[in-house]
Amino acid sequence: MKCSSPVFVCGKLNLLNKILLLLTLPISLVFATKIFFMAEQEIVTPKQYEGNRNNTPHFNYQSIGGGPLALETKVQNFPFPNLGEEIIFLRKNTRPDAPLHNLNLHIGLRGGDEPILATLGQKLFLSYVQNHLSPTRASDSPLWIKPYLNELEEPELEVGLDLTSKSGESLIDEVSTFSIGHIHERDAPLKGDSILAQGIRELRQARWWAPDRLFEIYGGEFFGKFVGMERLEFNGQDSPYFLHVKEGDTLIWDNERWQQSDETTPYPMAKLLRVSPYSMGWRIWDREGLEWVEITHSKEESEGIFSSAETTFTQVRKRSASFVSCQVNDKKVTLKKGDWLILTPTGWHLLKTPREVERVVHFELRGELCVFDGVEQMDGKPVFRGTLFDKMRVQMHRVMIPCSRISKGKERGSTSPTKRGTSIRDRLSSPHKQLSQQHTAEEYRQQATTES
Repeated sequence: MKCSSPVFVCGKLNLLNKILLLLTLPISLVFATKIFFMAEQEIVTPKQYEGNRNNTPHFNYQSIGGGPLALETKVQNFPFPNLGEEIIFLRKNTRPDAPLHNLNLHIGLRGGDEPILATLGQKLFLSYVQNHLSPTRASDSPLWIKPYLNELEEPELEVGLDLTSKSGESLIDEVSTFSIGHIHERDAPLKGDSILAQGIRELRQARWWAPDRLFEIYGGEFFGKFVGMERLEFNGQDSPYFLHVKEGDTLIWDNERWQQSDETTPYPMAKLLRVSPYSMGWRIWDREGLEWVEITHSKEESEGIFSSAETTFTQVRKRSASFVSCQVNDKKVTLKKGDWLILTPTGWHLLKTPREVERVVHFELRGELCVFDGVEQMDGKPVFRGTLFDKMRVQMHRVMIPCSRISKGKERGSTSPTKRGTSIRDRLSSPHKQLSQQHTAEEYRQQATTES
């Protein structure tokens, strides 16, 4: 066996050590460099530490949630939440009597079951519940919204965050504005509101008639204000009733009937939006003005005038400028200027009392109506003059019937052209005068009977 000398072995070991040393130096240099940079990052000056401690918020942002409200932990770079996809304005109070400073709004939250009723300027606090916004108390969330009206009187949303530390120091106090969606107005009555539903049904079933022609001639100071106004005929609970309206008028629903009133805010109301020759459009609101419905009416057509004055009033004889005798329903009657006759199922009836006139004016008693206006001279001959109206007084026809002859008795009064008969108001409010005129008419009736 061959054996190496000690000198040879020692030389081999020295060469190996040199190789290992060369390999160890680069590795040691890499570890040393890494340890140096790690130590440098851990070094924080006292000033930096104090600043970081003051800026550290106590509020746990993760508790707010994700989505548009996900917040970063750096307050100075706070990204304000965008609520455009979370909140929408459903409805606002559109009643014409709604005060702008106290306007009600319905605000909808994405994923929410019920809308929120809010008033302009009211601050509402919100928080995230199961990834959706939900109303909450001010102490439970720093996020709040407040609706307001812009210059165009359209609702917009002011959004704010009020975040404070446990010591009361304000960490976040930011406000921004958003234009949130479009208002979606529903053309439907408030669910479950039986009172409003009854009012809607009453107005929907109403009949629209053209202006009352009777008021054009005999309206006087009181009824003259209704000249040219449209008429609505309501069925009513007890009896039918009429309202005279024009475009822009408002009605209230109270005591189970539509009424005209200066005070509208506590009641459901309706407004006449438009009137055309063949169409009338209404809008009805509930008390809060958040729900409304529109109704359209078509004008009723008149039946027309079927009676002929020439065949109705025969053997007309002048007694004076204010009285005539004639044959009506095969009966001799004496008419005085201003007398009203209405056609009933049994024939023409002379209205003798203010109550009868009132019933005709308010359509409690209906039929073709004739008003005797007096006697005029035409071409030197006396003429019976009157006005004939159809059943709903939409049409009128002037009546001119020559008198057959002048009474043998002495004429009373002038034979000059006369004015139309007395006004409705006079017929309704002068019972003493009515009695005096009836007494004079009775004298002429007796005289006419004697001459016949």
